[in-house]
Amino acid sequence: MSGRLVSRRQALAACLVPWVVGRRALAEPAKPLVTLAPADYAKKVLAPAKGKPLVVNFWATWCEPCREEMPALQALFDETDPKDAGFVLVSVDSPKVGPKAVPKFLEKTKVTIPCFLVASPDPQTFIDSVDESWDGSVPFTLVYSAKGMRVARLVGSQTKADFAAALAKAKG
Repeated sequence: MSGRLVSRRQALAACLVPWVVGRRALAEPAKPLVTLAPADYAKKVLAPAKGKPLVVNFWATWCEPCREEMPALQALFDETDPKDAGFVLVSVDSPKVGPKAVPKFLEKTKVTIPCFLVASPDPQTFIDSVDESWDGSVPFTLVYSAKGMRVARLVGSQTKADFAAALAKAKG
């Protein structure tokens, strides 16, 4: 199911910065993470999951379709053994708003999927480092196989069944 989109390239300020939230529990606000430049997307986001499928969801706190699909993604994350698949959120909230808004949203909604925040002077560089055919609209989800091959590209708001079907495809 392809749902509604929200576009905001200005929010994609390129280096995936700020933080990762704990694997299964959000006990405190997310901690700062090493800056991730667009050129490092594959090395820092994709490489650690090599050997198991990976779901990467790009979202924002200001994006209503993103907020609507988050419970479905969290439910699938909760049901999936960490040995069977990886999940990563990438918030495209602005560097000015994101550091406060993202942890607050994740805590309030009890989302425990690891999360990065994008922050860069050139949104297009980040977008192209992820997927050259992506226009920067969110929500946007990429699903990779255990070999690191992209097997699904989900544009717009998705249901749990949509995410599960893409993950099943990634598992082969």
